[in-house]
Amino acid sequence: MISRPDLNKYEIGPRSGKTGRIACAKIIFTYEPVHDMTGLSSLNTRCLHTNDKRLLRILLAAACLSLFLQKTFFEPDPGIAIRKSESVLDARVFFTPNRTTESACDVTVVTAFFDIGPFEKGSPGNYFTRTKYYLWSRSLVHIQNPLIVFTDSERFASHMKEQHNRSMENVRIILLNSNSSWAFKLRNQIEDIFNSPGYPKHLQNTVNACAQLAKYDVIARAAHDNYFKTRYFAWVDVGYLRESRLESKFCMKVPNGFDDKKIVMGLINSSLSMSTPVNDIFKENMVWVGGGLFLGEKSVIIQHEKQFKQAVDYFISVRLINTDQQVIYDMFSKEGTNVLKPKVELQIYRPPGDNEWFYLGTIMTHMMT
Repeated sequence: MISRPDLNKYEIGPRSGKTGRIACAKIIFTYEPVHDMTGLSSLNTRCLHTNDKRLLRILLAAACLSLFLQKTFFEPDPGIAIRKSESVLDARVFFTPNRTTESACDVTVVTAFFDIGPFEKGSPGNYFTRTKYYLWSRSLVHIQNPLIVFTDSERFASHMKEQHNRSMENVRIILLNSNSSWAFKLRNQIEDIFNSPGYPKHLQNTVNACAQLAKYDVIARAAHDNYFKTRYFAWVDVGYLRESRLESKFCMKVPNGFDDKKIVMGLINSSLSMSTPVNDIFKENMVWVGGGLFLGEKSVIIQHEKQFKQAVDYFISVRLINTDQQVIYDMFSKEGTNVLKPKVELQIYRPPGDNEWFYLGTIMTHMMT
């Protein structure tokens, strides 16, 4: 709470980082607790008459305005400007480069980390934790593509900034409230379906399902914004490249034979039939293509997000849901296609064998000399 201003003096100067001062129109009030003022430059002081009611009203109005500005512009880490983004909905830009360098990689890579806590995945007892994601994120250190990172964790944002401190010209980090995403707004409905009698229990929880669905929201935001002015956008899970051991500069490029009117995804299970009932796909946790990496042209990514969200809304209305991988399989199954009629098609890249989760990343990754 702001104490009564000291009307015997005020100081003129710029705002300087995280201090015990409120700055507005270059008028800085001292309030409790009082901090060292040596960080200010070009200071002038003068005495004010305490009976000057007009000046008092101006000072109090300035204090109120400064409180409003502090809610809009704040600095959790010195030197990092966090401001409201005009182009990224319900988010703040944690870090954005002052300038960008031209990249030979015409693909903006988008990833995200939502701090949902540890969860089981793959097999019982296999927990995906924050620590794992922090370690896996190192696989992106040497990437030369423009990189956009969405997160609801200021700690992870700082971690990514420190990790890329030598190559920040093509890195943009965006803090957002996860509940601003349409995917997380479905949390109660998803939880209700998962908890309904007879609904199969897989190693899946509500917030993880929301996080998986949210990737389509944030990559569409990035494509709308197109900060780095690239033609293509690729979603890459934070941990997708963890087994690649990329210790030098690399670039992710569109794969050979790519049709830019489609969305590229990698095949996981070639034995699955497109005639499989929608109900079975969701409830038996079937995976046809992997959701850890997909790519598309800017306008196609935006259009695909719209049809994906429509599919999610439809499946929830018939009380079926799982991760994005089941939604995609259901969208393009015969039953799903008849109902949803998706306009954007998939271009599936098939590895030599099944369950090769990282094959698409392998053929898209090019080492740079």
